[in-house]
Order: sequence, then C-alpha cells, then structure tokens
Amino acid sequence: MRPLRGSESQLPGSGLRRCAPMTLFRQEAAHALERRIEGEVNLAVPLSTRTLTATLLALVVAAVTGACIVPYARRELVPGVITPSSGLARLASPASGRVERLLVEEGQVVARGEALIEIVASDTILTSSMQVAELSALANASLEREQAAVQRRSEAERQTLEADRARLTALLAAQQARLVGARRRVEGRRQSLALAGRDLARIEQLAGNGFAPERERAQRATAVIQAQADLDDAESDVLTLGGEIEQTRSLIEAGRQSELRRQAELDGADTQYQQQRAEIGARNRWVLTSPMDGRVAALSASPGDPVTSDRILAIVVPRDARLEAELQVPVRSIGMMRTGQPVRLQYDAFPYQRFGSGEGFITSIAGAPTTVTSAPVPGQGVEPVYRVRASLSSREILAYGQRSNVQPGMTLRASVVTGKRTLIQWLTDPIRDAGRRA
Repeated sequence: MRPLRGSESQLPGSGLRRCAPMTLFRQEAAHALERRIEGEVNLAVPLSTRTLTATLLALVVAAVTGACIVPYARRELVPGVITPSSGLARLASPASGRVERLLVEEGQVVARGEALIEIVASDTILTSSMQVAELSALANASLEREQAAVQRRSEAERQTLEADRARLTALLAAQQARLVGARRRVEGRRQSLALAGRDLARIEQLAGNGFAPERERAQRATAVIQAQADLDDAESDVLTLGGEIEQTRSLIEAGRQSELRRQAELDGADTQYQQQRAEIGARNRWVLTSPMDGRVAALSASPGDPVTSDRILAIVVPRDARLEAELQVPVRSIGMMRTGQPVRLQYDAFPYQRFGSGEGFITSIAGAPTTVTSAPVPGQGVEPVYRVRASLSSREILAYGQRSNVQPGMTLRASVVTGKRTLIQWLTDPIRDAGRRA
C-alpha cells in the first residue's frame, strides 16, 4: 500500500522503508521564503523635503543670530530750519501802513544800504496835503536856522584853533633856535673846562717842584670849579628848552585833534540835518534798506498790501553765506548727542518718501537750553530746547530729474543717530544697570 504523501526509500540492511519529509507549500513558495531580506524597515523620504527643512532651519538660525548680533540704531527726530551760518536779516515795517512799491525781486543781489521796499502810512493817520506842506516848510526853515548857527559857531572855533596853532608854531621855532644856542654854549663850556683842567695840572706840577706859589694853584682850581658850574648851567638850559619844545608840540597836536573833532562834529550835525530834512520830506513814507551785502531770499509783500509793525516783509541773506540746519532738540533728547554725529535731513518742501533726504553732521551744540516762543507743532506744548547746528553735505535736492537748491527758511525734520546696540544689549542693559545700582 503506497503512502498518502511524501516519498519512500528502502533502508539498507533492513526491510524498512524511509519516508521523505512532507511539504505543505509548493516548491516556488519555499524558495521565495528563503530569499527574504533581513533587517529594519525604513520609510524613504524624498530629497526635496529634506533640503527644504534644512534650508528653513538655517534661515531661522541666521535670523535669530542676526537679530541678536546686528546693532540697532537709536534715532531722535527733531524739528529744524535752514539758516545761513552768519545769520540773516528779517526786515519789518517801522509802523502800520501800506506797501507802495517793491524796488527789488526775490533772488536779486543787493548792496548794503540799497532800497528794497517803499511803504506809505495809512490814510487814516494823514492830515490834508496843505497842512503837510505847511508843516514841512516850517520845519525846514527851523532846521536851516539851526544849521546856520552851528556852522557859525564851528567857524569861530576854527579861527581860534588856527590862531593858536600859528602862535604855537612861532613859539616852537623860537624855542628850537634857543635850543641850538644852548647846545653851542654847552660845547663852549666843555672846552673852557678842558682848558682850565690842563692849566691846573700844569700849575700843580710846577708847584710840586717849587716853581709856582700855592695861591696860583688855588686860583687855577677855582677856575676849574667855575667852568664845571657853567657847563652844568648850560646843560640844564638845554634840558629845560627840550621840555618846553615837547610841551609846545603837544599843544600843537592837541589843537590838531580839536580841529579834527570840530570837523567831525560839524559833519555829524550836517548828516543829522540832512536826515531830518529827509524825514520831513517823507514824514509819512518809509524805505526799507538792506543792512548788508547779500541776496534777497524772500519777499512776503506785494504793492498795495497793508502791513503792520510786526510783519516781516523781506529776508536778506549774506552773500556767499554757507547754509546749515539749526535744530531744536528737546531737553529729553540732548543727552546722547555729540558733535560729529551724522544726521539725515528730511525737508518739508521735498517729502523724503518721494525725493529722499539730505545728509549732514552736527557741528555745535548750545551749552544751555532756551525757550522757544511757539510750539513747533500746533497743539504741542512749549518746552525748553537746545539749539544744535548741523552742516549740510549738499545744498541740492534731485526732484523730478532737476536739481533744486535748499533755501534759507525751509523747515525740516532731522533724524539723529544717538547710539547703536544689539538686541542682546537691549535685553541685558536693564539687568546690568540694576546690578550696578545694587
């Protein structure tokens, strides 16, 4: 009888049969199990996802590192205005009136004393033209009489000074002639003294040998003493005459100074009378003149405009003046400002969002605060400020392809860098300060 599964084989030396092992699966399935890969199972991640994760992580690390290491600038934004380094002149009307005419234009170069604006008084304070003419005539006549009297007094003083000068000049000449004679006498007295001295020496030698009496030696000695006294008197006369000559010269110089002073007083009186005549001739009319050589930066009036005594009508800047920014720094912001610090100038006439900003650096800081008369921003309280001056790196602004010059009087905002600190310093400074105070 055959077995149900497996295979049989005859064992040698026995009558038994060996059965081959039975298999549950097919031969192909068994071979597949034998080729199974051993080890752990790992999921395959695409390369792009790994690279993206590493890149993001690096960016985060770099951002955090930069935020902690890169310094951050602390800035102060303060108001200011463009001014010339040597100042500018603001011209106002001396009284209420009306602009008659403008004698110059904006940007025109003017000389010192040149007329700029003509102003007439208001019609409400004028009298009739007849009254004005009569008053002017009377005032001119009074001035003429007063000027004539001053000139007469000045002429009399001039004649007196000339007479004194002539007298002193003659006296000086006489004194100088006397001085020449006195010097000649001094020279003669010196010669006489020398002769008397030689005679005395000769007589003394003879008397020593017994050939001359003692009385003769005494007479020669007396002659020497008298010659010395005469020489001293002559030299004293020379010194006295020299002092008198110096005194006379001083009197002549004083007379010359008096003449110059008289002429100056007469010229001053003439100038005053001319000015008074001009005021009488234009009693109700004023002319604003330039106080310096410069350029008309602004004219804020037109013919016919009413003006008051506190209204600025014209601004004159010095010729070739260097422009700078005058900043008004509050007291709370002045502590960290130093000369040489850079500033960025944001001109109100040229918005920095569109035209950019100018550059400069601080040149001077006021030693004490001042109180501004009005707040720089409406509605903001007035507080003491320090006046800080900053130079301009350039006077030009590029606007719509054209270069425009910065003008005096332009307002601006200045951004001043007062310090730089990193994020770590910002976070740790309070702790260090607390430690130092403790």
